[in-house]
Amino acid sequence: MTEGQSPQSGFAIPWWPVIVTIAVWAITECLYLFGYQQAPLGTVFDGFVGTTDDQNMYFSFIRQSADGHWLFTNRLTHIPHQPALFNLEWLMVGKLMTLLGGSQRWAYSIWRAIGTAVLIFGFWSLACAALRSQFHRRVALLMCAFGCGFGWVFLILEKAGLTEKWPAAMLDLSDAIYPFGQILINPHLSLSHGLSLLFLAAFIMGEKTEQPRWYGFAAAIAVLHGLIRPYDLILLTGVIPLYCLLESVVTRSFSWRKLGLRAVPLIAIAPLVGYYVWLFHYHPVFKYWAGQGAVKEMPLGGHLFSFGAIGLLCAVRLCCFRRYPLNGPADRLLCVWIAGALVLVHANKLPLFSFLPYSPVFGITLVSPMIILAVPLSDAIKNRLASRRVQVLVGVFVVLIAINSLGSGVWVLKTVYNLRSFPDHYIATTDAQAFDWLNTHSQESDVVLSTLNTGNRMAKQVSARMVLGHWSVTPHVREMTRTAVDFYAGEMSPTSAKAFLDELDAEWIYVGRDEEQFGTIALEEIPGVTLSYANDEVRIYSYSGAANDPE
Repeated sequence: MTEGQSPQSGFAIPWWPVIVTIAVWAITECLYLFGYQQAPLGTVFDGFVGTTDDQNMYFSFIRQSADGHWLFTNRLTHIPHQPALFNLEWLMVGKLMTLLGGSQRWAYSIWRAIGTAVLIFGFWSLACAALRSQFHRRVALLMCAFGCGFGWVFLILEKAGLTEKWPAAMLDLSDAIYPFGQILINPHLSLSHGLSLLFLAAFIMGEKTEQPRWYGFAAAIAVLHGLIRPYDLILLTGVIPLYCLLESVVTRSFSWRKLGLRAVPLIAIAPLVGYYVWLFHYHPVFKYWAGQGAVKEMPLGGHLFSFGAIGLLCAVRLCCFRRYPLNGPADRLLCVWIAGALVLVHANKLPLFSFLPYSPVFGITLVSPMIILAVPLSDAIKNRLASRRVQVLVGVFVVLIAINSLGSGVWVLKTVYNLRSFPDHYIATTDAQAFDWLNTHSQESDVVLSTLNTGNRMAKQVSARMVLGHWSVTPHVREMTRTAVDFYAGEMSPTSAKAFLDELDAEWIYVGRDEEQFGTIALEEIPGVTLSYANDEVRIYSYSGAANDPE
């Protein structure tokens, strides 16, 4: 393919993204197989290599789908409420799990494969829409699929005692800001990232061709995306108006027709935006979601530097825009997308937006548009080496791609080390057996009291409601955690403990290693409490408080 060919022609060569998809998924899947094989005696692998708390929370909704529901409640709280949340992704994974005979392992593996394919093909679609050169597209895809930042450099410096422990510039090895990390640790992130890229590709094709169908495709993708990850609708609703304003200034023209076409995605997602505003701001239970807890803030400089070579090349491209001019509406839209995402992540540092919390969830798509903007700088390398042999040119690009991908190799090694060294990835067989028993003997409306860590893990395995299940999604999580600790520490009198259980409307009390660390409580002294299950390390008590209340 020559430089001047149409961007649509890139779609005629699907084998390139297919090979990359298979390679990335196979590499990352090997780590999951390692986790299952590495489980120490007396434990089982929990099935995750990262973001465990959040993914257990996902499965609390996925289980509802597998149980036959289409609209979800929040099972990570004892507060009763009617189903109100719809999430297409978790719905489909739950139905898939049902088709697989209830296998969470295989459902999760297929989910990861789908997320990998959507991200890789989403990026390839964006590259075909925004880049004219097939060479640029292929280099960009390799940098996207296997790239990482400079975290590996700082890891070496840290081990040598030359820098602080886990500096901000190592975010590429902790927060999955690159696609490889997202594919590895969390399919919800990779799937959402890929849908964002498909939206950008369709919108750019609309800008280039002015054909309404492309804006219709973009609107459909935006709606699909919104049904999966509400956060990204915020970025979308901010980027499109800013882009319209920028285009009017740059082109010094205005067209009602163009404005109407560009507004089609906004009109399509407007009902979803209204629904989520109600759900997350006014619903008595879901309004607590993401309104609790705090994530350690990263400085803007460290955030940008953590993108590594891609971040630096993108900065050079933008600073040298006269020598390497932006390529029409595609590049301008990507610039607005990057700026919008960075503003949303770090908005609390701005005077007018100090009320907003630090929001890293908006930054998962940042690196992809950076790659698209940075890759054309490879022409400068090609021109410098034009007089050299082809082998030299190929070698230079192989070295550049390899350096850009070193961090992904560190991701793999770090994951292997974590699976060997940290017990958090494994569940004691006694807990797994107790979860299975409880899932068999409880009902969906039952309330289970445990500590936060136990409740979070239990949410993946048990179709019941947890008093404590997630550090952000459980309403009043701090207050409930303190009271639960007092309960398990035996600091409540039997009368107060009974009143606490009545307040929760609890049917089950779980006592495992996490609960016993706070002390020993004589649960049998609480009226209505009966031992129902026990193994070597776990006891499960039933509570029938109403039956023991005096008339």
